[in-house]
Amino acid sequence: MSALQPVETAGLVPADLDLRFRRPLMGYFLNRVGDRAEAEDLTQQTFLRLLGADRSDLANPGAFVFRVAANLLKDRARGRALGEDRLLSLDDEAAAPAAPADHLTPERVLLGREDLALVIEGLDELGGATRDAFVLFRFERLSQREIGARIGLSQGAVEKRLMRATLHLARKLGATR
Repeated sequence: MSALQPVETAGLVPADLDLRFRRPLMGYFLNRVGDRAEAEDLTQQTFLRLLGADRSDLANPGAFVFRVAANLLKDRARGRALGEDRLLSLDDEAAAPAAPADHLTPERVLLGREDLALVIEGLDELGGATRDAFVLFRFERLSQREIGARIGLSQGAVEKRLMRATLHLARKLGATR
C-alpha cells in the first residue's frame, strides 16, 4: 500500500492540493509573516507535511490543512525563540531532535542507510531541473523565487517541480514500508 493512499481517500488528492489550497495558504501566511518569499516557503512546507500525515479518517480536509499550517507557524516561532532560523523537516518524526548516538541501534543505522540510498536513487530518477529545484529548496534552503532565477524557471514551474519531486520521493520511500 502506498504511503500516499490516505491522501486520496481523505479527499486531498496531491495533484489538487496546489489548485485548492495554494492561494488561501499564501494569504494566511502572508498576513502572519509579512514576507512573500517566506509565505511561499511555508506554503510548500505545509504541502510537504500533508503528504507525510495520516489522513485516512479525515472528516474536514480544509480544516486539517489549516491546522497543519497553524502548527507550522507555531513550530517556526518556537524554533526562532530557540535561535533556530531554519525550515522544518518533512514530518514530525524528522522534526524532533536527533536521538543521541547511544540510542542508535544497528537496526536504526541500517534503516537510515536504506532510506538514504532510496532518496539518492529517487533523486537520480528525477529530471535535471526537477532534481535541481528540489535540492536547492530542501538542502540549500533557497526560496522558490531564488531557485527560479538560478535555473531559469518561473516560480509556478518551480512549485510544480517541487511537488513532483516530493511526490516521487514519497512514493519511493512509501513503497518500502
